[in-house]
Amino acid sequence: MKVLITGATGFLGKYIVEELKNNGYQVVAFGRNEKIGKILIDSNVEFFKGDIENKEDYFIGVLDGKVRLLNTEDVIRVYVEDRKVYVVTVEGRFIVRKKLYEVQSTLTKDFIKISQSEIANVKYIHSLDLGLRGTIVINYKNSDISYVSRRMLKEFKMKLGL
Repeated sequence: MKVLITGATGFLGKYIVEELKNNGYQVVAFGRNEKIGKILIDSNVEFFKGDIENKEDYFIGVLDGKVRLLNTEDVIRVYVEDRKVYVVTVEGRFIVRKKLYEVQSTLTKDFIKISQSEIANVKYIHSLDLGLRGTIVINYKNSDISYVSRRMLKEFKMKLGL
């Protein structure tokens, strides 16, 4: 059985995580202290850094029918396709139950809107290429490709200092 523990790096949380792990549970630990969180990690424990009260630290995503807690630091890009909002992370492509503008309002300064339907994390950009029609092609570190729309080019170039 999989159990989510919030406050996993707090005074009691770390002991609860250890007890659950020792009793054979799969534990998803969520806490503020990354140093303690890294100590908790093993084959039965996943750790996510964040503050449960700070909704900007995480998303709830669905992949293959399973609900996952997604850390915003792991988000590569967010886009809309067939009226669904997808969040691509280092672990895969998740569906989120938010509108694109709602997701955008919770993201950090590392993200930029590159079209009406997509937001990119500049930390995960591997390279840029010029497109045939004056657009910029983004090659991400995970091999995904996106296009910066002409409407967003000026803001995109300013963000990257081009």
